[in-house]
Amino acid sequence: MGKAEVFGNFDYIPQGMEPEGMLSMTVQPIDLITYWRRCGLVADFGAKFYAYAYSTPNEYLENTISTVLNELVENGAKFSRQKESYVSISLRHFINVFAIEVVNETTLKIAQNFKEYIKKLLSADLEKMYFDRLESRKESDEGSGMGLLMLLKDYPSFLGASFENFGSDGNEYARITIRIFLKIEE
Repeated sequence: MGKAEVFGNFDYIPQGMEPEGMLSMTVQPIDLITYWRRCGLVADFGAKFYAYAYSTPNEYLENTISTVLNELVENGAKFSRQKESYVSISLRHFINVFAIEVVNETTLKIAQNFKEYIKKLLSADLEKMYFDRLESRKESDEGSGMGLLMLLKDYPSFLGASFENFGSDGNEYARITIRIFLKIEE
């Protein structure tokens, strides 16, 4: 087991702080990949469940939670070791912050590439990076990072990421934990 490398606002809300509410689930990536629509169903469920936790539930809040959660769940599924791992989803509701955490296991190569991308995201001018990527993007460019970039650019949020390596003797993998903290304004 390796030491975790942490980036961004990973502990924007400390783990020990008690939320107003919490919902978690664990799914196999192969279930999400085989039935891709399940990513959206998970996101919509979490959004509907928590949009009504605030004093004035509204469509904007529900859509925001669903959009952010869907992007993280899709990424967790798409970039996981599909059969031998899991995607863990945790939603925590605080008074003015909604925390979304998605954990998945992936190859060391994918984790390293994603870690470099996270570093760029956290130090970039997001508007400039967005337009630069739009101009250089190819139709078949999977893993372009546009989804996460748009989330950070368009929503009042903070990003945190943790990368930890595991295994040995040709059976190495990495665990990635992504946290997005949405600021809720009522």
